[in-house]
Amino acid sequence: MRAKTTLTIIIVWLLLLIVDIYKGHWAEKLRRSGKEHAIVLLRPAATAVKIIIVIIGMLVWLDNIGYKVSTLLAGLGIGGIAIALAAQKSLENLIGAATLYMATPVRVGDFCRYGDKLGTVEEIGLRSTRIRTLEQTVVSVPNGEFAAMPLENFADRDKIRFNPKLHLRYETTPQQLSKIITDIEKLLNEHTRVAEEPNIARFIGFGTYSLEINVLAFVMTTDYLEYMEIAEELNMRILEIIDSAGVKLTNPAQDLFNTKSS
Repeated sequence: MRAKTTLTIIIVWLLLLIVDIYKGHWAEKLRRSGKEHAIVLLRPAATAVKIIIVIIGMLVWLDNIGYKVSTLLAGLGIGGIAIALAAQKSLENLIGAATLYMATPVRVGDFCRYGDKLGTVEEIGLRSTRIRTLEQTVVSVPNGEFAAMPLENFADRDKIRFNPKLHLRYETTPQQLSKIITDIEKLLNEHTRVAEEPNIARFIGFGTYSLEINVLAFVMTTDYLEYMEIAEELNMRILEIIDSAGVKLTNPAQDLFNTKSS
C-alpha cells in the first residue's frame, strides 16, 4: 500500500511538472505569434488542469487505501452539478475571454463598435471587458456577452470614409447641379489628405423635398479626431461651392410648412 501511495505521488508530481512545461511552451508560442495578451489565460487554465490532476490522484490514493470511491464520486457528482450551475456564468465569461484573446477581434486601445455603441477598449479581463465610451464613461461588459456581439474594429482600417448626403432645393437648375458636382469632385481630387479614389459626387435621385447628391471619398487617417477636422474643412468648402453656384440647401420643415400654407 505504501508503494502504491508513493507511486501515485510521483505520477501526480510528474503530471504537474508536464503541465508547467506545456504552459511555458504555449506562452513562448503565443509570444512568437504576437499574442502576448493571451498569455494571461494560461495561468487559470494550468491551475484548473492541476486541480483536476490532484483530485484524480487523491481518488486513486483513497481507492488504494480501501475507501469506496464510487460512493464518494456519487456524492461529488451531485455537488459537482450544483457547482457547475453556479459557475455557469463565470465559465461563459472565461470562454468569452479566451475567444477575445485568441481570435483578437479587438485589442486594448482599439476604437470599436460593439452592438449599437461606440467606445475604446481599455481592458480585457477574465470576467469582463472595460470600454471607454464617447461620453467618457466606462462600461464593463461581461466577456460572454461581448464576444457574442457584432464587433466592428475601426483601428484596423487605414482610412476613414467621408460620405455626406447633400439635399438641394428643387429650384436648382441642371446647369447649377452639374457645376456643383464637378467642383466637389475637383475639391476631393486636389485635397492632399483625401485618397486618390473613388472621389465621386453623384446626383442620385429626387427626394421628397430635395434633389439629392451623394458624395463619397476616403480621408487618409486612422485618427478619428483628425478625421473630424478634415471632414469639417471639406464640408465648409462644399458649402462654399453650393453658395457660389447660387443654390440653397433644402429645409424639409420649411418646405412642408409652405406646402400646407399654399
